Amino acid sequence: MFNHTAYYDSIIADYFNKVNDITQPDKLTISYKKVQECRYGENPHQSAAIYGDFIKQFQLIHGKELSYNNVMDMNAISDLILEFDEPTVAIVKHTNPCGVASADTNVEAYRKAFATDKVSPFGGIIALNGEVDIDFANEVHSLFSEVIIAKSFTDEALSLLSKKKDRRLVIANYDILRQIQLNPKSYSFRSVPNGLLYQQTDNILFHPQQMECVTSRKPTEEEHQKMLFA
Repeated sequence: MFNHTAYYDSIIADYFNKVNDITQPDKLTISYKKVQECRYGENPHQSAAIYGDFIKQFQLIHGKELSYNNVMDMNAISDLILEFDEPTVAIVKHTNPCGVASADTNVEAYRKAFATDKVSPFGGIIALNGEVDIDFANEVHSLFSEVIIAKSFTDEALSLLSKKKDRRLVIANYDILRQIQLNPKSYSFRSVPNGLLYQQTDNILFHPQQMECVTSRKPTEEEHQKMLFA
């Protein structure tokens, strides 16, 4: 009962903080509802649960419920994939990128990303900023991946990829995720012993005109393009 009234009060406090443009209140109240209990946390001996609206941006269309580690990786890979407009594929394992590539097609981008590291992607997460068609599905089907995230899946691709029951297939609402990422009033948290670090979300995307060469040798055009991608 007291949790319920405290939750209600914190929503009111958060509303007035936004109205009055108070970004770092002296007393920080956080209000999230539990949406899912996890079988365990980062390790089997840790209990865990998911709070808030994060997974509302991801529609699970096949596979078992998302785990704590799945959500951590989905957060990392969605932040990464939103940096690109051209066909791009990213592979992440334990929040670390195993490979990222852009190309004319999603299949070509996946091949380039996978070529970066052919070992670590096992049991990882694959995300692309387009649709999974049957050609892409055939390309990734042999690899064991925990989650495949895309804007959409064709019926043929869904039929093939859903043959593996332990593989989760997720449709991501990248438009909403981009709005959240670019919201100047969006904040992120990191836990520290008995406390939180609290900062404004990094919502500034990189632009080529921000680069300034400060060395005596200027990069070649090929080097310049590679640095822009990195």
